[in-house]
Amino acid sequence: MEYLSNKVKIEYAGDLIATSNSTDDDSTVYDMSGFDGVLFFTVITTGNATGVATLTVDENATDAIGGTLIAGATATATNGTAYAGKLLIVDVVKPQERYVYANRASATDVMTFGPVFCLRYKGKMGPLSDPDTIAALTAVVGS
Repeated sequence: MEYLSNKVKIEYAGDLIATSNSTDDDSTVYDMSGFDGVLFFTVITTGNATGVATLTVDENATDAIGGTLIAGATATATNGTAYAGKLLIVDVVKPQERYVYANRASATDVMTFGPVFCLRYKGKMGPLSDPDTIAALTAVVGS
């Protein structure tokens, strides 16, 4: 059966971030070997009107923080009040380096972020080899 959860590795990449006006938080580093792309997302839970929230994705040749920002891999919200409850999403297809990670940052005024999640995916290469290890419980239904 074809379904999304056996083609995407869905992972919890970082904890929520309490209210801050100077957040600089990196996610877990992920190995892209065998994957075609990666999508990171987080929610802006609250923020002030002058707050700026940013989600970026960096890449690195080694399994470590300290890589290089991927060109164009930035999502920014410039009004925390207007974007409360909205997602910041960055999707990178075929990163140049083997390892990737996300960074959540806030500036100017108070912002609060929910957890960050990582979805590594394959294109036409077929299902993941270990779909049972993706989550504690995955339910798939069809009609």
